Amino acid sequence: MNTPHYVYILRIITNSIANNTLYKIGYSGDVAHRIRSLHSSEKPSSEVRGKGVVIDSIYAMAIATFIDKDSAVEYEKSCHVKHKQCRYGGSPILPNGNKELFTENVAKLELLDMTSLFKPSYL
Repeated sequence: MNTPHYVYILRIITNSIANNTLYKIGYSGDVAHRIRSLHSSEKPSSEVRGKGVVIDSIYAMAIATFIDKDSAVEYEKSCHVKHKQCRYGGSPILPNGNKELFTENVAKLELLDMTSLFKPSYL
């Protein structure tokens, strides 16, 4: 039986980088649990790859529902490829690395892409 999965875009606010805001694209079967796990991943500096990084807050900016995990994973990967020019390349922020972090508001960019698909033909 297929269970729904979600692709999410999170806004992560931290004072550990210059502009204070990063965006994370990921997928999960339980987005609320994933957000809680990111908050609970904050550890004393000796335990975190980011050495002293504090995540001040995390907001879900966009959540898309997919019928199964495979569909969600496929869409998430396409988002990573599409927005690779915005990928964050600084010092580690999350304990598992930065491969899903972006410096631009990818939620806004994804929304602009989606609205162009539904543009009425008379415009």
